[in-house]
Amino acid sequence: MTKTPEVTIPWTERRGPAIFLILLALIGSFAISLYQNDQIQKTERSNLAKGYLIDVEYVNKTINNYIMTFNDPNNPDKGQPQNFIIPLYPDWGLYYSNRQDISKFPPQLSNDTYYFYNKILLAEFARKEFNNYENLHPLNPDYPLEPQKQNKLKTKQEIFQAYWEIIIDLHNYTIPNLENDLSKVINP
Repeated sequence: MTKTPEVTIPWTERRGPAIFLILLALIGSFAISLYQNDQIQKTERSNLAKGYLIDVEYVNKTINNYIMTFNDPNNPDKGQPQNFIIPLYPDWGLYYSNRQDISKFPPQLSNDTYYFYNKILLAEFARKEFNNYENLHPLNPDYPLEPQKQNKLKTKQEIFQAYWEIIIDLHNYTIPNLENDLSKVINP
């Protein structure tokens, strides 16, 4: 019997298909993990948007109540500056506990959301200043203010006007646009 010569295949050629399969498996698992991570982020953004939408709707209800009270024909102070006792934004609002999560939204929505809450905080500051005007700006004849300081004081009407302009801007433009943008994140 003749002996057939043994053909030796270098180890690189023998292991080539195995290495290829291992690399293919690693690439596949990496692609799957990227896809799953993207899905998790979309779900998280959607859940955040739902929470912020509830927050925005709460503020919108409060603003609608303010406007109805301001324009109520049975209100003896109709159209005049009024003390609004109910805060525009509650101390337990989502913004205070989750403001760092706003940055998880797309950039434009993040900017719009921060803008909305800045407007709310400005309005709330003006509301508190208006409601506590006498305490903040005492008119005590025993301690008159210097003329320069007297001229810099805002009148109660000016404070209310600034507050009311923010309320109307929120009601007419900011809230509807933000609700629309948040809805797009919830239902892409």
